[in-house]
Amino acid sequence: MSAGERVRRLAGSARRRVGDERSERLVTNVERLRKRTHTAGPAPLERSERRMRVALLAPADSPLTRRWADFYAGRGIEVYAISLDTQREEGPARPGVRTAYLPTLRGSVASPGTVTRLRALLDAARPDVVHAHRVGGYALLGALADRHPYVISVGSGDDPGDGARRRMTEYALRRADAVVPIGTRAGIGTGSDPRDPDDSDTWDVDTAAMLDVFAGLGLRGK
Repeated sequence: MSAGERVRRLAGSARRRVGDERSERLVTNVERLRKRTHTAGPAPLERSERRMRVALLAPADSPLTRRWADFYAGRGIEVYAISLDTQREEGPARPGVRTAYLPTLRGSVASPGTVTRLRALLDAARPDVVHAHRVGGYALLGALADRHPYVISVGSGDDPGDGARRRMTEYALRRADAVVPIGTRAGIGTGSDPRDPDDSDTWDVDTAAMLDVFAGLGLRGK
């Protein structure tokens, strides 16, 4: 069974085990990602006429993160990118994208103050939607921050793992208001690495699915 299939089954089983109102906040499975996701979570804050703003929780040095940021910025959406400090993007700032970094311990291990810092950043930015890229550390951080609407993007290479990792993945999926896929082309499952620029052309982001989710959550996608 592929890692992506394991995530899809995990999302479905997690929903079946939740008996309260939060169950409506977990998408039933990846095959229905393009449909509206109902949520019992809070509605977006009342906004002025300013542009839509997305908080993007993702590694700043990932090519896929840059694709998401460029997609949003290209539609006139303000991008507030938040990454772990050990995954900084090299080079000049990207137009339309502001980036903040979260503290870590060793490697990519979040520090005890990471969630507190993330909540403070999100409360200051007041985004219309929080988007965590891929299951794993960023999806869990977004779930623990507990700011909504909250969307997770997953892909065929995502692995829910076992034991504690699986339970953390399940928790993050439960807390999401919607889940969207990462678009894939030839190369997935053959060792292609989305963090390697030479391999990044075999991966893509499903922007159409994200716009569908925005519409379902009552957000304007441009």
